[in-house]
Amino acid sequence: MPRKMQINRLEKEELTYELTVRGIATGNVEEMRRRLSQAIQLEKDGDSLKYPAYPYTFDQDYEEIKKKLDNLTDLVELFDNAKGSNEALKLETKFSHTLGRLENMMCDDDGNKQIRKSELWALLLSLMDKFNQKIEIYEKRKVHVAVPSALSFVEGQVGASTFQRGLVQASRSSSVGDVNSPHASRNIPGHDGGSSKTIPPHKWNIQRFSGDKKAGMSINAFLERVEELRVARNVSKDTLFSAGIDLCCEKAYQFYKECRDRVNSWDEMVDEFREEYLSSSYEDELFEELQKRTQHSSETIGVYLAVMASYFNRLRCTISEEAKLKIILKNLHPFYLERLKDPLPTSFSDLRICCRSMEARRDMINRYVEPSSRRGNTLEKDLAYVDVTEHVTAIESTSQTQPGRFPVKTITCYNCNQPGHKAIGCALPRKLICFKCKKRRVHGEELPNL
Repeated sequence: MPRKMQINRLEKEELTYELTVRGIATGNVEEMRRRLSQAIQLEKDGDSLKYPAYPYTFDQDYEEIKKKLDNLTDLVELFDNAKGSNEALKLETKFSHTLGRLENMMCDDDGNKQIRKSELWALLLSLMDKFNQKIEIYEKRKVHVAVPSALSFVEGQVGASTFQRGLVQASRSSSVGDVNSPHASRNIPGHDGGSSKTIPPHKWNIQRFSGDKKAGMSINAFLERVEELRVARNVSKDTLFSAGIDLCCEKAYQFYKECRDRVNSWDEMVDEFREEYLSSSYEDELFEELQKRTQHSSETIGVYLAVMASYFNRLRCTISEEAKLKIILKNLHPFYLERLKDPLPTSFSDLRICCRSMEARRDMINRYVEPSSRRGNTLEKDLAYVDVTEHVTAIESTSQTQPGRFPVKTITCYNCNQPGHKAIGCALPRKLICFKCKKRRVHGEELPNL
């Protein structure tokens, strides 16, 4: 069976293949990831599993592997990063999956099939070798960056990271992880033989970098934006190296012109700009900033994870997925933290699923509307909601307007001021009382009390 791989970096068709050869039912992406993770754990534990006969024909495998190798060729050509980076880990997983499928190809002692399979082997091994060479080239020109002391402390708390052990062999991927890079799994337009139109930098309408720390974007934000546009607009790095007037202004352009005379490539130019415009304590300061970046109540889990991913990507040192997850869990909004149950999620995928479920329930609660007590427009009036409070209030109101049905106010005699009878039946002597105001007066003049 194919070797271990990072399941969350597999695409849907790759997950389908891995489950099918194991005789496990497929489903949506999240379901397939969970099932494959459980199956690989059983394999790791040495449990005896009975697999079905290999379900794919030679031609099916040949066509799929050929597509994978074409895709890998483009990705390796564009690859320019360190060992252990998200892009490198994505490629390692693709190599591992393709190797496993190539090993499973059924040739049936057919000489022609064996030749075709050997050609695929040769191309795959060549790509793996080129991939390793690009990593070595990147590491040689990479500016040394000290690991922040705070990061070392966090890494020490979560233990040794599988994401810092690197690639043992190109054909052997590390343990199950999670993808957290916006560029890790997409096909880049414009690198399939030049089918996409090239748009030069002077038409990008990008805010030029001035070098002013108080105005404009930071150097990392600027370089990240330029790289995104370079890929999207199908522009080579050689073009960027000559396009400083379209990308820089003021003092930064003066620095660009000086660098252009002593460096030989855009990558070297990027290193020079970072060394010039980043402080010596940048890594420590950035790591301290991202540790304080908590989730706002208006941010969904998807937006917050994307923001934190950008923070981590701007760190120039390697940080493990375990450390990233620890920081993010600590900074989640209390709405999520008080609802997360032990054991806490151990991957970004699980965390995203749990929190989105909470958001869906919160939306349902916010959309809740109390039933109306008005039954005028209802079809089944006996099934409509009746407000008991309004019903009691209506009864009390009726009792005041219909005195015959309920106890009425006590009668008081205005002749003797005693309750229980009227003046016409009073036994005491009649007093001179005004028949209008019922007071002891005659024609508006007060009478003395007798």
